[in-house]
Amino acid sequence: MHQKTLYVSAGIIWNKQKLLVAKRPKGKPYSGFWEFPGGKIETDETSEEALKRELFEELDIDVTMSVFWKYKKVFYEQTCVHLYFYHVLNYEGNVKGKEDQEIDWILPSKLLEKNLLPANVFLIDELILYSSGKKD
Repeated sequence: MHQKTLYVSAGIIWNKQKLLVAKRPKGKPYSGFWEFPGGKIETDETSEEALKRELFEELDIDVTMSVFWKYKKVFYEQTCVHLYFYHVLNYEGNVKGKEDQEIDWILPSKLLEKNLLPANVFLIDELILYSSGKKD
């Protein structure tokens, strides 16, 4: 059986001490799980370009500043996913779920209360540490 490979960019979007998570909508793989918003990187774009495109398509925001933070390779049953996480430092527009996905602003310390995708769980401790250094 051939394993599919995906390349994905995801944004860690802050609003003061809280960060944004989105619930995967019905009909998508892993629906019902929460994740950091983002999506697949197309063959003709960089991970940062994909992040900007996906966050505009999903959340109606224009990312004006982001910085690469972490890379993680995750294996699911039939898929290998290369994840590129970015801290979104600035954006224009008002966040809204354009693809009927539920969204929530949440304190990093409350992330374990969400049904996070396994590929996102490894970030929780570092996000809690990161947020302790953020200013209101």
